[in-house]
Amino acid sequence: MKYYRIALGERTPSLFTYWAHEELETGRAVEVDFRSRRRVGIVWEETEAEEGFRIKPVLRKLPFVVPSPLMQLAQRLQEIYLQPMGQYLQLMLPPMGRGGKNPLYLPTVEGFFLATSGNERERLLVEALLPRPYTRTYLRRKLGKWVDYYIRKLRKLGFLREVYPEKKQVFSPASEPYLFSNLREVNLTEEAERAAEKLTEFVGKGFSPHLLYGITGSGKTFVLLKVIEEVVKMGGGVLYLVPEISMVPFPYQLLSSRFSGVEIIHSMKAHGQREGAWARLASGESRIVIGARSAVFAPVRNLYLIIVDEEHDLSYDQETSPRYNAVQVAEERGKIEGAMVIFSSATPSIGNFLRAKNEEIHLHVLKKRLGELPLPQVNIVSMKGKGGLVSREFAMALEEETRKGSQALVLMNRRGFTSFLQCSVCGYVPLCPHCELPLTYHREENTLQCHYCGYEEEPSEACPLCGGEMKPAGAPGLQKLLASLREMFPDLKIERFDADVARRKNEARRILREFYQGEINVLVGTQLISKGHNFPGVTLVGVFFPDLLLRFPDFTSSERTFQLITQMIGRAGRVERGRAIIQTRYPEHHAIKSAASQDYEEFFRREVEFRRRLLYPPFVKLVRILMEYEDRRELGAKSRYIYSLLQGFRKRGPVLAPFQKIGGRWRAHIFVEFQGEEKWEEFKRLYWNTLSQIKGVSVIVAPAQVL
Repeated sequence: MKYYRIALGERTPSLFTYWAHEELETGRAVEVDFRSRRRVGIVWEETEAEEGFRIKPVLRKLPFVVPSPLMQLAQRLQEIYLQPMGQYLQLMLPPMGRGGKNPLYLPTVEGFFLATSGNERERLLVEALLPRPYTRTYLRRKLGKWVDYYIRKLRKLGFLREVYPEKKQVFSPASEPYLFSNLREVNLTEEAERAAEKLTEFVGKGFSPHLLYGITGSGKTFVLLKVIEEVVKMGGGVLYLVPEISMVPFPYQLLSSRFSGVEIIHSMKAHGQREGAWARLASGESRIVIGARSAVFAPVRNLYLIIVDEEHDLSYDQETSPRYNAVQVAEERGKIEGAMVIFSSATPSIGNFLRAKNEEIHLHVLKKRLGELPLPQVNIVSMKGKGGLVSREFAMALEEETRKGSQALVLMNRRGFTSFLQCSVCGYVPLCPHCELPLTYHREENTLQCHYCGYEEEPSEACPLCGGEMKPAGAPGLQKLLASLREMFPDLKIERFDADVARRKNEARRILREFYQGEINVLVGTQLISKGHNFPGVTLVGVFFPDLLLRFPDFTSSERTFQLITQMIGRAGRVERGRAIIQTRYPEHHAIKSAASQDYEEFFRREVEFRRRLLYPPFVKLVRILMEYEDRRELGAKSRYIYSLLQGFRKRGPVLAPFQKIGGRWRAHIFVEFQGEEKWEEFKRLYWNTLSQIKGVSVIVAPAQVL
């Protein structure tokens, strides 16, 4: 008999001791009984029997092993994000039938005997499941509401298990060959060739971090392709990350047309497909994997190269437990496995570009477009004090471009924060004097408040700059813009593409196909159209009202605005020179002006100066303590208690979160800032000993957003 410490996917960092007759290697997945429920755990190490405790047996050995480097990674992530490593280890396994909203129920081997030996209701339930598994809803309808109790009871006893149907396939551009008809060999610019040569020099030489910064259309993907070719020649493995599932098809088509053994892993793949891909990667049969955030845990063998495409994107941040940022996880994995890591972007994150400037990571710059095409010509149109949705400048440009047979993309940013005041004449917005973030307007209390430090002031009816009327901010909806454009241009075919359309598979397929083939003249959409698409017929881009994103009460709002506009402008002129028009109430803002001139370095200079002066990341480590309670008085009491625990730490708050109430729970937060490791170690002890035990409290390390 041998004893093992096993990591489970529970909220505690503790390891649990179980015994087994057979020898189990480190990393082996096993099934155990934990609090009368079957759980999948990972063998961490062999240990001795613990005196005074009843030790349970391992129920069965599963056919999956987490590789040693990923075991080390899980331990490291626990240190970074203060989340139990057992939860990260669960992400390193294939689905194994877990997850989903509507499970089917199936008798286990032991459960089959209840058809003859159980009581009346146990027999009825098991007999109903003998032909095939069914959902709880079906069983209740067929047998009655009593099945709820017996399903819970038999699952606890191990007589029933949950299985999940394969996920339905949603629309994917990969199923549309026309989207990839322009995949061809391209002639790289001289600087792109030099970047590829320099990068390939690092292949197979251990860990090295790199930033590939190139303007839109500069051929970054084809530079990465040359590095991958070198890795494949040397027999190494490749992990290629993209921020969105919708962006997987292009690199997949590019790589699978050149190499064998290319796998896809993301949450929309069916369980069986993901499990097959996991097994082929773990065995070494396949050596290249492409996927979104969760693919960072794929078991690639002999890993030489990790690529993080569009490294600036917020989608790399996992907001539910266990929390992690795939960009940082990729670098930590590179360190552990001795792989080179390439971050690629036209608009790098402030943190990574600062590291590159400080020579902490290697910088490779591409400033010329493929084919020597110039960047789009960009005009900023001020909408201060103007009515209407569509400016005269954009209307004229649209008429000119469509008359030539060209197409247009129009971005209407609906993602924003509307509870702030602004001057109806000059666009002035009140800012916090301490944090320089927009003050949030609370209509009921008639106050302006900073949701970062808690500063408050009374709102003024008149603008302090020009005397104009101060009004709550807002922006028109996508449907209203669509109606306006159709009314102005009745002869053009104008369609929309947003999250509602993307959920309707056939509709999404039709719209993208018709737009790509030139049958649709204008496509109006949200951020979904700003990245991952390459439409050769687009020569005009319109960016309408990026103002709401700019006025988020978040220190990253300028960075997000700059990135969105720059990425959108890059959709124009991939075959011939394009043009772009930005309609905004803040034409003087440095993020708008820098995006219009495609001057990332000027934007970086201004943004770094702002963050250094006010001690925002990357100049401090930021931790958000979020408290959520149904009773507002309990929220206040818990906020004060937690604040009292943080004596000696640099902090801001407590204050109500920008979204004060979600799902019936009131929300408040405290921000804690760290500049040294000593205080961070002290905070980690406070978290594991105290904060992690308080219900309703979440601790988020390096939050991507603070809503």
